[in-house]
Amino acid sequence: MSNPKRGELKITLGNKSYTGRITLDVVQRIEMGLDLGVVEIAQQLSQGKLKMNEISFILHPIIKAGGNDVTEKEIAQLSWENGLTNSLTIIAEIMTVILNPNGEQGNVEEVAQEA
Repeated sequence: MSNPKRGELKITLGNKSYTGRITLDVVQRIEMGLDLGVVEIAQQLSQGKLKMNEISFILHPIIKAGGNDVTEKEIAQLSWENGLTNSLTIIAEIMTVILNPNGEQGNVEEVAQEA
């Protein structure tokens, strides 16, 4: 079970679910690696300009920080199998948590089920 107060969220890629964890260190590594700030990443996302390698680059450290032993290559493959739209939805959820840490957390499906 994920704990939103610890920056945790459930990430589902195809038939695999992971607990992801958003930490300051993870966000800083993503920003440095992409040479973009989180607001710029959110803008790229909203403009449909995120590339597949950027999607896996964002997802991998968050999933690893959740205590999962996965490689970036595995996450890239799962993201591909999951479909671009679904993967972008997960990135949007992550950006929402980063930019608004007091808002709703978790996958869209979970939020809909709780309503």
